Amino acid sequence: MINVVSVDETRKNLSKIIDKAQYGKESFLVRKNRKPAVVILGAEDYEDLIEILTELQDKNFNKSLKKSKQEQEQGKTYSLVEL
Repeated sequence: MINVVSVDETRKNLSKIIDKAQYGKESFLVRKNRKPAVVILGAEDYEDLIEILTELQDKNFNKSLKKSKQEQEQGKTYSLVEL
């Protein structure tokens, strides 16, 4: 679950928020003018998130590549002129 804090709360408690994000595995959504502005999370959590996103992108790319190869094998291709 994500903790929602204001910019003012963040200013007052930045050290505690950083500790909770780094050691407590908590994440924070910082609101500015009642609107979501930034997210604070620990470096490990960030790296895990990036790794997951990269894997998902790779899966989608590989799925698309496989489909393209199948279409090519089935003769479903277009020349540049036809495009």
